[in-house]
Amino acid sequence: MFCLETVDRVVGTITHQDLGAMTVCLIGCGSNLGQRREQLDQAIELLRYMPGVCVTAVSRYHETRPIGGPLGQEPFLNSAAVLETDLEPAELFSLLEAVENTLHRERNVRWGPRTVDLDMLLYGDVVLETEALTLPHPRMVTRRFVLEPCVEIAGGLRHPTSGFTLAELLDAISSPHSHVAVVGVPGSGAPEVAEIVADITLARLLRAPISLPLVVPSVHDCSQLISKWSEAMMLDEWPDDPHGTVSDFWLGLPLATARRHLTVQDITLVERQLADVGPLVRTPQVILFLESTRPVIVKRLCECDRESEESIVLELDAIMDLQSSLSHAFRKPGHGAVVCINADDLEQAAIDAVAAVEAMA
Repeated sequence: MFCLETVDRVVGTITHQDLGAMTVCLIGCGSNLGQRREQLDQAIELLRYMPGVCVTAVSRYHETRPIGGPLGQEPFLNSAAVLETDLEPAELFSLLEAVENTLHRERNVRWGPRTVDLDMLLYGDVVLETEALTLPHPRMVTRRFVLEPCVEIAGGLRHPTSGFTLAELLDAISSPHSHVAVVGVPGSGAPEVAEIVADITLARLLRAPISLPLVVPSVHDCSQLISKWSEAMMLDEWPDDPHGTVSDFWLGLPLATARRHLTVQDITLVERQLADVGPLVRTPQVILFLESTRPVIVKRLCECDRESEESIVLELDAIMDLQSSLSHAFRKPGHGAVVCINADDLEQAAIDAVAAVEAMA
């Protein structure tokens, strides 16, 4: 779970080579307003009659409490459907919106009540990021209300960026004494958000014993980080806390830093150290990765340490380079359940992070 190889970020480009004649897609369906069951039935029936779409499986309905959004909402009915289609992702997205509009879906409030909600969760093995559409769905990996109906009909489908099957993702968030890592570069707000998440979810808060340095670290620095951080995560000392643990650090960070700045020989030393401690520590089931823009990171770091403002500016390129490296790596298979969160607004980032964790329950 510590393999951090950089890849080019995909923005608006399909990453696999050939979709073939028909692509298997996974759709999440939900309703908490009006006649929920009838509206979901109607949505599926409308999809059955759409050209270029074949509905091959539909899950049972699962009633779930609303996560995030305005208070006082009614419970949801959720289900999932497997489609085969020869439509392109943008075309299928528009078709799903058209079905929602037909059933009087309103989009006034984020995560607000809706007559019907049709989310494109997976489109084959496509990884896509445009202004309108992100594939796979960016928050599905921690949402039990999404994964349970999906696993009922398509548990063997593989999530293209986590590398896990849907059944494996559901198992991960179902683990007792869960570990959620809130991860980010210095200035991302990860410690602040981790504290809020732990406070609201009643989880144990695990702080980094030592902080990731602002300056470019040496191999000794990386080794010390791994040593101190791993001591705090030892399996034989992990508490049986029913509310789980939220940490503000992750053992993959020193390796990511090493890959950007150290020699091949030093990187090998860091990799060996991680390989040695890996079986002994409690790795996170979920990583919440906070990303912030350059001006916001500068402002936060300078507010914390006015005397070091000049050195912060000098090291900023390395900090942003590390964030970019992590962003690319987390969009590549091998890290399990990762949710990327924009953290320019820390209050909103905390709301999103809490929702991601509460959705696991």
